[in-house]
Amino acid sequence: MKVRELYDPEFLQAPQAERLFTWLCDTDNVGWRTETFKIFGREQQTPRLTAWFGDPGINYRYTGLEHEGAGWPPQLKGVRDKITLRSGVSFNFVILNRYRDGRDYMGWHSDAERGAHPQIGSLSLGATRDFRIGQDKDSARSYELKDGALLLFNGFERHVLPKRLRVQGERINLTFRLIA
Repeated sequence: MKVRELYDPEFLQAPQAERLFTWLCDTDNVGWRTETFKIFGREQQTPRLTAWFGDPGINYRYTGLEHEGAGWPPQLKGVRDKITLRSGVSFNFVILNRYRDGRDYMGWHSDAERGAHPQIGSLSLGATRDFRIGQDKDSARSYELKDGALLLFNGFERHVLPKRLRVQGERINLTFRLIA
Protein backbone atom coordinates (compact mmCIF):
# COMPACT_ATOMS: atom_id res chain seq x y z
CA MET A 1 0.00 0.00 0.00
CA LYS A 2 1.61 3.23 -1.13
CA VAL A 3 1.22 6.18 1.27
CA ARG A 4 2.48 9.65 0.39
CA GLU A 5 3.33 12.57 2.63
CA LEU A 6 2.95 15.84 0.80
CA TYR A 7 2.14 19.37 1.93
CA ASP A 8 0.66 21.88 -0.50
CA PRO A 9 -0.09 25.17 1.32
CA GLU A 10 -1.90 26.60 -1.72
CA PHE A 11 -3.95 23.62 -2.89
CA LEU A 12 -7.11 25.79 -2.99
CA GLN A 13 -6.81 29.45 -3.91
CA ALA A 14 -8.33 31.99 -1.47
CA PRO A 15 -11.65 32.58 -3.32
CA GLN A 16 -12.38 28.85 -3.69
CA ALA A 17 -11.36 28.13 -0.07
CA GLU A 18 -13.57 30.98 1.18
CA ARG A 19 -16.61 29.80 -0.82
CA LEU A 20 -16.22 26.23 0.49
CA PHE A 21 -15.72 27.44 4.09
CA THR A 22 -18.85 29.61 3.88
CA TRP A 23 -20.88 26.71 2.41
CA LEU A 24 -19.68 24.34 5.15
CA CYS A 25 -20.58 26.82 7.92
CA ASP A 26 -24.22 26.94 6.76
CA THR A 27 -26.20 24.52 8.95
CA ASP A 28 -28.69 24.02 6.09
CA ASN A 29 -25.84 22.34 4.18
CA VAL A 30 -24.03 20.48 6.97
CA GLY A 31 -25.50 18.81 10.05
CA TRP A 32 -22.77 19.69 12.57
CA ARG A 33 -22.94 17.81 15.89
CA THR A 34 -21.04 17.12 19.06
CA GLU A 35 -20.40 13.39 19.37
CA THR A 36 -20.05 11.43 22.57
CA PHE A 37 -17.79 8.39 22.74
CA LYS A 38 -16.40 6.07 25.41
CA ILE A 39 -12.74 6.09 26.35
CA PHE A 40 -11.37 4.06 29.25
CA GLY A 41 -14.97 3.30 30.28
CA ARG A 42 -15.95 6.98 30.53
CA GLU A 43 -18.23 8.94 28.22
CA GLN A 44 -16.54 11.93 26.68
CA GLN A 45 -17.73 14.64 24.28
CA THR A 46 -15.55 15.44 21.29
CA PRO A 47 -13.76 18.80 21.73
CA ARG A 48 -14.96 19.92 18.28
CA LEU A 49 -18.02 19.59 16.01
CA THR A 50 -18.22 16.82 13.42
CA ALA A 51 -20.15 15.88 10.29
CA TRP A 52 -19.54 13.48 7.39
CA PHE A 53 -20.38 12.59 3.81
CA GLY A 54 -19.54 9.53 1.75
CA ASP A 55 -20.53 7.06 -0.89
CA PRO A 56 -23.92 5.47 -0.17
CA GLY A 57 -23.48 2.20 1.69
CA ILE A 58 -20.08 3.10 3.17
CA ASN A 59 -20.04 2.97 6.95
CA TYR A 60 -16.97 4.44 8.64
CA ARG A 61 -16.71 3.16 12.23
CA TYR A 62 -14.38 4.75 14.76
CA THR A 63 -14.42 5.24 18.54
CA GLY A 64 -17.40 2.87 18.61
CA LEU A 65 -19.54 5.23 16.51
CA GLU A 66 -21.18 4.57 13.13
CA HIS A 67 -20.93 7.13 10.31
CA GLU A 68 -22.91 6.18 7.21
CA GLY A 69 -22.38 7.77 3.83
CA ALA A 70 -25.44 9.09 2.04
CA GLY A 71 -23.88 10.72 -1.03
CA TRP A 72 -21.80 13.74 -1.94
CA PRO A 73 -22.97 17.35 -2.34
CA PRO A 74 -21.43 18.85 -5.51
CA GLN A 75 -19.34 21.28 -3.43
CA LEU A 76 -17.54 18.36 -1.75
CA LYS A 77 -17.49 15.96 -4.71
CA GLY A 78 -15.42 18.39 -6.79
CA VAL A 79 -12.88 18.88 -3.99
CA ARG A 80 -12.74 15.11 -3.35
CA ASP A 81 -12.07 14.47 -7.04
CA LYS A 82 -9.26 17.06 -7.10
CA ILE A 83 -7.63 15.49 -4.01
CA THR A 84 -8.05 12.01 -5.51
CA LEU A 85 -6.14 13.17 -8.62
CA ARG A 86 -3.35 14.59 -6.47
CA SER A 87 -3.06 11.57 -4.17
CA GLY A 88 -3.85 8.66 -6.49
CA VAL A 89 -6.32 7.30 -3.90
CA SER A 90 -10.06 7.09 -4.71
CA PHE A 91 -11.44 8.53 -1.49
CA ASN A 92 -15.02 7.48 -0.70
CA PHE A 93 -15.63 9.19 2.65
CA VAL A 94 -14.93 12.49 4.39
CA ILE A 95 -15.08 13.36 8.07
CA LEU A 96 -15.53 17.06 8.74
CA ASN A 97 -14.10 18.55 11.94
CA ARG A 98 -15.07 22.08 12.94
CA TYR A 99 -12.76 23.76 15.43
CA ARG A 100 -14.59 26.83 16.73
CA ASP A 101 -11.38 28.39 18.08
CA GLY A 102 -8.05 27.33 19.58
CA ARG A 103 -9.73 25.61 22.54
CA ASP A 104 -11.15 22.92 20.22
CA TYR A 105 -8.58 20.26 19.42
CA MET A 106 -7.77 16.67 18.49
CA GLY A 107 -5.48 14.76 20.87
CA TRP A 108 -2.71 12.35 19.88
CA HIS A 109 -4.22 9.39 18.01
CA SER A 110 -3.92 7.26 14.89
CA ASP A 111 -6.64 6.44 12.37
CA ALA A 112 -5.82 2.74 11.92
CA GLU A 113 -9.41 1.51 11.79
CA ARG A 114 -10.12 -1.88 10.26
CA GLY A 115 -11.02 -1.57 6.59
CA ALA A 116 -9.48 1.90 6.19
CA HIS A 117 -6.65 2.68 3.77
CA PRO A 118 -3.80 4.47 5.61
CA GLN A 119 -3.63 7.41 3.15
CA ILE A 120 -5.41 10.53 4.41
CA GLY A 121 -6.14 13.63 2.36
CA SER A 122 -6.51 16.50 4.86
CA LEU A 123 -7.83 19.84 3.59
CA SER A 124 -7.75 22.84 5.94
CA LEU A 125 -10.03 25.86 5.71
CA GLY A 126 -10.15 28.97 7.90
CA ALA A 127 -7.77 29.81 10.75
CA THR A 128 -4.18 28.56 10.59
CA ARG A 129 -3.35 25.80 13.08
CA ASP A 130 -0.25 23.71 13.66
CA PHE A 131 -0.43 19.95 13.15
CA ARG A 132 2.07 17.31 14.19
CA ILE A 133 2.76 13.77 12.94
CA GLY A 134 5.05 11.29 14.65
CA GLN A 135 5.44 8.71 17.37
CA ASP A 136 6.12 11.25 20.14
CA LYS A 137 6.26 14.99 20.65
CA ASP A 138 10.06 15.13 20.39
CA SER A 139 10.33 13.48 16.97
CA ALA A 140 7.09 14.75 15.41
CA ARG A 141 7.04 16.59 12.09
CA SER A 142 5.13 19.90 12.21
CA TYR A 143 3.01 21.54 9.56
CA GLU A 144 1.38 24.96 9.57
CA LEU A 145 -2.07 24.24 8.12
CA LYS A 146 -3.25 27.41 6.40
CA ASP A 147 -6.52 28.21 4.68
CA GLY A 148 -6.70 26.08 1.51
CA ALA A 149 -3.75 23.81 2.45
CA LEU A 150 -3.69 20.10 1.61
CA LEU A 151 -1.71 17.58 3.64
CA LEU A 152 -1.42 13.99 2.46
CA PHE A 153 -0.12 11.68 5.18
CA ASN A 154 -0.21 8.21 6.69
CA GLY A 155 -3.17 8.18 9.08
CA PHE A 156 -1.83 5.06 10.77
CA GLU A 157 0.92 7.26 12.27
CA ARG A 158 0.10 9.15 15.46
CA HIS A 159 -0.91 12.78 14.90
CA VAL A 160 -2.36 15.73 16.83
CA LEU A 161 -3.99 19.14 16.42
CA PRO A 162 -3.12 20.70 19.81
CA LYS A 163 -5.03 23.35 21.73
CA ARG A 164 -3.87 26.85 20.89
CA LEU A 165 -5.63 29.35 23.15
CA ARG A 166 -4.33 32.34 21.17
CA VAL A 167 -6.16 31.17 18.02
CA GLN A 168 -9.47 33.03 17.86
CA GLY A 169 -10.60 32.07 14.36
CA GLU A 170 -12.63 29.09 13.25
CA ARG A 171 -11.11 26.19 11.28
CA ILE A 172 -12.73 23.36 9.34
CA ASN A 173 -10.77 20.27 8.38
CA LEU A 174 -11.93 17.80 5.75
CA THR A 175 -10.36 14.37 6.33
CA PHE A 176 -10.74 12.26 3.19
CA ARG A 177 -10.51 8.47 3.63
CA LEU A 178 -10.84 5.30 1.57
CA ILE A 179 -13.00 2.82 3.49
CA ALA A 180 -13.44 -0.81 2.30
